[in-house]
Amino acid sequence: MTWLPLLPGLRPQGLRHGHQTWMNDARIGRALKVERMGHEDRSMSGVYGHPTEAMRVELVELMQALWESAVAERFKVYPYSAIPLPDRELAKWRERDRDQGHLPNFSQTTKKSRFLVRKRLLSAGQMGGATRT
Repeated sequence: MTWLPLLPGLRPQGLRHGHQTWMNDARIGRALKVERMGHEDRSMSGVYGHPTEAMRVELVELMQALWESAVAERFKVYPYSAIPLPDRELAKWRERDRDQGHLPNFSQTTKKSRFLVRKRLLSAGQMGGATRT
């Protein structure tokens, strides 16, 4: 079983580049970036500079905010995913909107409607599901 790429040409190394860019954009300190990426810094600042617990907490908060932002943007596209993990996250948004009267109660979703959601995502090219090889 293999997973289709999320984007053409995207490999795990590309995700590392994105992660590094997010940390740069958030002005995360060099010592923590080096530690996070699994690198070694033998420069003077690398020898004497060390990440602190406060730096790590700040990074966790940044990653959480980026994740929540990504889920919010995905929810705008379509409030379901055929992939379990994203769908669990989207369910929180569906419940919030249902409680605020914005969406009908989706808890009564039938097998047929779940099939239609999957079909829609596949036809829109938004589903990076598994395929057998």
